[in-house]
Amino acid sequence: MSHLGRSPAYLTRYNQVWYFRIGIPADLRPVYQKTELRISLGTPYLREARPAARKLAVETQLTFVRLRNGEQREVDPKNRTIVLGGMDESDGGTPAMSKTKRRRFSAEFKATVALEALKGEQTLSELAARFDIHPNMIAQWKRQATEGLTEVFSSKGAKQQEAGESQIKELHAKIGQLTIERDFLAKASGR
Repeated sequence: MSHLGRSPAYLTRYNQVWYFRIGIPADLRPVYQKTELRISLGTPYLREARPAARKLAVETQLTFVRLRNGEQREVDPKNRTIVLGGMDESDGGTPAMSKTKRRRFSAEFKATVALEALKGEQTLSELAARFDIHPNMIAQWKRQATEGLTEVFSSKGAKQQEAGESQIKELHAKIGQLTIERDFLAKASGR
């Protein structure tokens, strides 16, 4: 009887995708904080899932041994994989991927992208590919730009005028203070 069609015990199929599934030994459960490890193999084909699952089975067993030997370990809280001193075991010891920082965009860049979106010469998807940002971000900046345009023509002039008037008042007060100080010093020196 051939068992080519049968899948190993550590392979499970869910929603047309194969998963690697292995129970975590009782003594290591506090490290993982779960009873089994389940990792998507990302393929609907058994012939592709088998070698990937075999590799994961070997790596997982090696991880269990290393944990039991008391070597320094951390567990990644997202997927509970073991990280070895900055190295991720799941891909054979290559450097673990660091947490990506949030990208910050300058006001000039946002204005450029929003202006291109307002022109309407390209779709949001085309602009997203061109500027390497998500289309939702472009839509948000476009909305902010259109809302900001009304402020530019209406209340911004009034705000600038109020700011100018307050600055004039401050300067007049400073002139008055300097005049008083000058007069005081002139009297004190005997002029």
